[in-house]
Amino acid sequence: DPAVLAAGSLQVCSRAYLFGTDAVGNDIFLQTAKAALVYLLPTMVVALITLVLGSLLGILAGYYERGFFVRLSTIVSNSISAYPPLVLLIFVAWTSVGNSLVVLALVFGLTEATRVGNSIVNKVKLLKEQDFIASARELGLADRRIIGKHILWYNCREILLIHMVFAA
Repeated sequence: DPAVLAAGSLQVCSRAYLFGTDAVGNDIFLQTAKAALVYLLPTMVVALITLVLGSLLGILAGYYERGFFVRLSTIVSNSISAYPPLVLLIFVAWTSVGNSLVVLALVFGLTEATRVGNSIVNKVKLLKEQDFIASARELGLADRRIIGKHILWYNCREILLIHMVFAA
């Protein structure tokens, strides 16, 4: 059989084994995928938390400049930014909750979300004064649509993409 090498259990790349097999007969592609999952799961959790929480706080605080959302954003941002991520990780490990990679990813996601929120707040404050937002209001578009489509999707997605890449 040409697929079996001299070692006996080694197989070259084929449709059944994309990367081949090792000396024991394990599929190298599956081993690589399992190892990648250990890295990718926490980074995806960090990126998801960063984008969702950061953009939500940033857009609400930037669009509604007065009131509850600004105070909430300020309190959350100041309380999370007051402690470096390493101190939060030490605290989580000390309380014996930090045995999971997901919990550590939550800590990093929360600390990075404040940076995303601050970037979004500044961008939204600039965009809110533009003529196309005033035109959208005059046309009767709901704030939800203006925020979601015209501010977040068309004008803030670059910021979110950059922060997502750096969060991961």
